[in-house]
Amino acid sequence: MNVIDTIKSAMRNTHLLRIKYEKKTTQEAKEYVVEPYSFRDERFFGRRIDIPAPKGIRGFYISNILTATEINKTFVPIWDVEKTEYGGD
Repeated sequence: MNVIDTIKSAMRNTHLLRIKYEKKTTQEAKEYVVEPYSFRDERFFGRRIDIPAPKGIRGFYISNILTATEINKTFVPIWDVEKTEYGGD
């Protein structure tokens, strides 16, 4: 499955998502576990679970996501999971 399909699946299933993300400005790659919520303007928005809610929402450019893995662990959304151009079927 490609990155977008993996994120779509995690959104549909309200599963956590592990992403490996490269910051283009520093070339640094980091892993994050996020609750997936939305796609907008070539970006994916998720809440990092290591930061207490409601903080922790981050935007990640799709082109900078190196890998995405759906974790078989559900989460209870604190916001609506948006069914948009990317997130919906």
